[in-house]
Amino acid sequence: MTERTDDELKIDKSRKSPNFGSRGGQIPDVIVLHVSEGYYDSGIDWLCSPKAQASTHFFVAKDGRCAKLVDLNKSAWGNATTYKVASDTRYYKKSKKKLINTRPMSANRYTISIEFEGFYKDGGKLTKEQHKTAVSLLLHIRKRVKKLYNYEIPMDKEHVLSHCMLVPQWKPFCGKNIDINKLLIDVNKKLQ
Repeated sequence: MTERTDDELKIDKSRKSPNFGSRGGQIPDVIVLHVSEGYYDSGIDWLCSPKAQASTHFFVAKDGRCAKLVDLNKSAWGNATTYKVASDTRYYKKSKKKLINTRPMSANRYTISIEFEGFYKDGGKLTKEQHKTAVSLLLHIRKRVKKLYNYEIPMDKEHVLSHCMLVPQWKPFCGKNIDINKLLIDVNKKLQ
């Protein structure tokens, strides 16, 4: 089944990950961008396996195809921070982002994850097709969160960040080379 959104973004909803949890009453207000270190089909297969104990809300292929693996009202397992052990590299206070380091809980509860097919060793940048899909997807997410939670996610660098910015010591390269500035410029042009 494919869902078509207002801006012609096609989202494949045929694959579902069993790896998700409750948001525990949290409103998703941070979008985290990941580079998969893998390919689209095998990445989706892995994230849809119970063995993975990991997931993402959306997965975007290099050619711009997009799959939705976890519903937005659920917590995907891709941004887990810890709040119990300060020496853990995932400890929430190690984040440089105020929206992360002031919340003593797993970031999975208030984040939305987008995984992009790719590899850091190959540059870890989005293809033109991924960038175009990412712009439409960010607009789609913003609209859906507004409908579900009556909250508009600001399209800025505090609310849209790469995984390496979540807790840099844990995932120092994930999404590091995604051009978030260009992405946000293009999203905000469409919001005007």
